[in-house]
Amino acid sequence: FAIVLITGYAWTRELSLALLIPAISSTLLVGSIMLTNNIRDIRNDESHGRHTLPIVLGRERALSLMSISYIFNFIWIIAWIIVGHMTWFALLAFLAAPLAFKTIHTLSTNTDEFQLDKAMGTTAGAAMIYQLMWAIGLIMGKLF
Repeated sequence: FAIVLITGYAWTRELSLALLIPAISSTLLVGSIMLTNNIRDIRNDESHGRHTLPIVLGRERALSLMSISYIFNFIWIIAWIIVGHMTWFALLAFLAAPLAFKTIHTLSTNTDEFQLDKAMGTTAGAAMIYQLMWAIGLIMGKLF
């Protein structure tokens, strides 16, 4: 969250509420990566007495939280398009949806650590594609 705000400030020399638009979604995507890692390591963390979010919430609630955060990010873009702060090109970020929900599926249907390692790749890929395609969509919206 802070990195987005600091970067925005460095470029514009002002803090704007508009910076919250990318900051919130970026924070949720980084949180999804961290949550995937914690879900993957839940057995090991429990055996070492750690209290990570998936341990406190439980595996199923942690997966629900991750699903909600992904859905929120996609609704977030639609909301900003509807209010006129973005163009329809921003919908390019939806190209990340298959990887995002593949992560959820992998985590919810597997307990094998090798399979769960694959979820780390898909969640990181989803975050990267979301941000990259959203940025491209925003640039295209300015050009066209």
